[in-house]
Parts: sequence; structure tokens; C-alpha cells
Amino acid sequence: MASKVRGAGGIYPLEDKPRNKCRKWKLVVSLGRDPRTGKYPQKSRTFSGTYTEAKAARREFVAEIESGNVVRRSSWTFASYAEHFCEVREKTRELAPQTIYADRSYARQISHLIGHVRLQDVTPTVLEKAYLDLRSGMSLSGKPLKGTTLSNIHGFVSSMMRHAKRAGVIAENPCEGVDAPKRDTAEKRALSEKELGDLVAKLDPADSRQCAVLLAGSLGLRRGELCGLSCGDVDFDAMTLSVRHSYDRFGNLKEPKTEAGRRVLPLSPFAALVLSVRMQALVELYGAEDGYTVTRTVRGKEVVMPAPDRPLLTAASGRRLSTNSLSVWWARHRELLGVGNLTLHELRHTFLSVAAGRGVHPSAMQKLAGHRDPSITLRIYTHVNMETQRAAMDAIAGAYDIGTLTAA
Repeated sequence: MASKVRGAGGIYPLEDKPRNKCRKWKLVVSLGRDPRTGKYPQKSRTFSGTYTEAKAARREFVAEIESGNVVRRSSWTFASYAEHFCEVREKTRELAPQTIYADRSYARQISHLIGHVRLQDVTPTVLEKAYLDLRSGMSLSGKPLKGTTLSNIHGFVSSMMRHAKRAGVIAENPCEGVDAPKRDTAEKRALSEKELGDLVAKLDPADSRQCAVLLAGSLGLRRGELCGLSCGDVDFDAMTLSVRHSYDRFGNLKEPKTEAGRRVLPLSPFAALVLSVRMQALVELYGAEDGYTVTRTVRGKEVVMPAPDRPLLTAASGRRLSTNSLSVWWARHRELLGVGNLTLHELRHTFLSVAAGRGVHPSAMQKLAGHRDPSITLRIYTHVNMETQRAAMDAIAGAYDIGTLTAA
């Protein structure tokens, strides 16, 4: 129920410290005269933060009272409610384990700074200060967080606060008063065709991890899709590769997140050779194991191959190669392979850039990449196409003498 507020309210320290050192306050707001008693009742709440933040919290407290949105004081802290929110999301089983893992990571990062603050005391100012601190290096690792990471953290906090508001724990969502941190993800790098050729020449398709790199560059597969491949996904007669699964960091072999991700790719002679060499290496490594191999007819010839359910990319143990293991190997070897700090995902970007540069239509690129959103494909296509047009324009410009124009 809305109430009339008398005055601006008061702020009283709860610590015996100078005002610039005090971090605990009592906010007190006087209400209008009660006609039944003739008295002026008060509402109060405690707040953690600087005096400047306490003044902002007092103004919000007054606004809550006047709008009738004051909720009952609860014992939830930011950290305890974040944990509760993550548990609720996990138990619904509607989100992928990777999403839950990311949620908990975001919760830990910001709870490191404001986890002790009561949820009802979290104001836009408190959040903005936390984001600035994380940006300046007050993160769990001690390193400044990038804008993209901060934007993801803000997205998590916004969802959590919406949940708390629906539950009646808070009156207003403080995130509505905060601008989301700007994403600053660097533009993806793509290798030139020459650089890609130089990389390919250094790789052995018989090796599990090197085979993954070759497939990422020649088929544009994602890391999880690479590790999710089984030998039965390859059809040498039809010259196709079926992308039917993705392997996540928790060891789950699951279907792609979108229908677009589930696709059948035509194999180039190069990709077919890479896969053939890798399968023969698997037969040599594990063929003596009971039931490991099967005899299949390929183009009229009987060939001994790994059984369809066997993983194509394996660790030293023979088990399916994990995405983390592949990433760690790549991070350690990419400079030796002459590609600097290129990421595995940028090999996929390279595949699409080469396709765009060679005139492949965006709709075909979208299907090959398994993009649900065509705008992602179109961005790559437009960028590469503009570079191609610019090179053509530079070549044409050679016919014109700028010096003649200047002299005139």
C-alpha cells in the first residue's frame, strides 16, 4: 500500500567510524501523520556501502514507499540468492550443463565483491561499482575482465533479479537502472589461403588432435562437433559426413542445440583423405581389441574399419577426446605451427571466409556452417566480399594517375 513520506529521510551510521570510512548504515524514512494515533510512524532498513551509495539507496527507499512496492525484509544476500537461483535453473533441466556452469561462474565473479550485500540493498550504484571493479582487475583471477564477460555477468544478474522480483523478494530490479557493459569481443581472424595451406602441410591426419585441426579448417566444424564425431558418421560411398552429435566439456554426447546444427556435409577429396588416414590409424592402434573393427564394403572393396560407434578422435586412453584436451593442445602448439594466437573457432571462421572469397552463396555457407541465424553467415560473407571488391578496385585504380589530377 502506498504511503505519503514526510521529508527526505535520514541516514545514520551503524559503525563508530568517520563517515568516509563507514560502510554500514540505517536508512530511516518518516511517514505522514497517522490520523488515528496522531503520530508520525517510520520505516527503516539497513544498508551496506559508502555514504554516497547510502544516499542513493535512501532515495530508492522513499520511492518504494511512495509507490507501495516495499517488500518484507528478507535475509537473502546476493550470494545466497545467486546460489538458490542457479539451483532452481538446474533443477528445471531446461538448460544445458554448459549454461549452468557459466551461470555459476558469473555468480562467483560478482559475489566475490557484493556477495555479502543483502539482496534488497543491491542498487544500480552497487552494481555499477562492482562492474567497474571487475573491469579494473578486482576479479577472482586478479585480471581485468573484458566487456563481453561483464556483459554476460550483467545478463545473469538481470535474470536473477527478475526472478527475485517475481518471488516478491525485491520490489524493483536494480538492473533496469544500469546500462549493460558493452561487448568488446575482438573481430575474428581468418587465415589467408596461403596461411591455411602452410598450416595443413605441417599436420598429420593420423594424429587425433592434428586431424581435428584439419577437419576444422576443411569442414568448418565446431570444437564440440569435432569431438562428437563417431566413425559411423562417415560415408565414403556417398562422400558425406553426418554431424549428429556434440560433445560437451562434461563428457555428454548430445544432439546439436538447433535443427540447423544437425546436418550432412559433402566431403571434398581432401577431407575424405584426412578421414581415411585417421580411420586407418585407429585400426592400427586398437584393431586387436575384441569387436573394435568391422568389415565394410566401400566402392566395391571390403575394407576393415572401426565399428560405427567408435569415436573418431581419441585421447591416449582410447576414449573420446575431450574438448578441453583439444583446446589445451592447440594453445600449446599453435605458435609452433605458425599461426600465432589463432583460436580453434577461428579455423571455422577461416573455412567460411575461404568459401565466401571463392564465391560460395551465403545460403550454401549457412547450411555448411549449421548457422540458425543467417545474419551471422551474411556478416562473414559481406566482410569478405567487400575485401574482394576493394582489392579489385585497387587493381582498377592503377589505370588512373593521381599525379595528373593534382597537377591539373
